[in-house]
Amino acid sequence: MWEIAVLIIALAFAVLTVFVIQTLRTVQDTLKETNRTVKELKEDINEITIEVKGLIRTTNQITMDVRSKMRTLDPLFGSVENMGGALEGVTASIRQASATLRDNFKRSSAAVNQGQVEVPASVKQVQQESKLHTALHLLNSAYELWQRYKMSRMSKAR
Repeated sequence: MWEIAVLIIALAFAVLTVFVIQTLRTVQDTLKETNRTVKELKEDINEITIEVKGLIRTTNQITMDVRSKMRTLDPLFGSVENMGGALEGVTASIRQASATLRDNFKRSSAAVNQGQVEVPASVKQVQQESKLHTALHLLNSAYELWQRYKMSRMSKAR
C-alpha cells in the first residue's frame, strides 16, 4: 500500500514539475521581453536627451538675443518717456492758451452783444458770408450723401 502512496507522490511531483517548468519558461519569456523593452527605452531616452539639449541651447541663444535687443531698446523707451513728458507740458501750455483765448473771446462777444463795442460792417459781412459758405457746404455734403444712398440701394436691388 505504501508503494501506491509513493507512486501517487511521484506522479504528483512529476505533474508539479511540469507546471513549474511551464511557469518558469513564461517568466523567462517575460524577462526577455522586458529586457528588450528596457533597451529600446534607453535608446529612445538617449535620442530625446540629445534633442532636449539642442532645444535648451537654442532657447538659451534666443533668450540672450532677446535680452540684447531689449538692452538696445532701453534708451528708446527712455526717449519716448521724455518726449511724453515734453508733450504733456506742451499740451498744458496749449490748454492754458486756449482757455485764455476763449475767455477773451467771450468777453469780446459779450461786449459786442451789449453794444459796448461797434462791430465794423466789413466784419458783419464776413460773418454772413461765413454762414452762407457753411450752409452751402452742408447742402453739398447732404446731396453727396443722398447720391451715395441711392447708389447703394440700386446696387442692393441688383
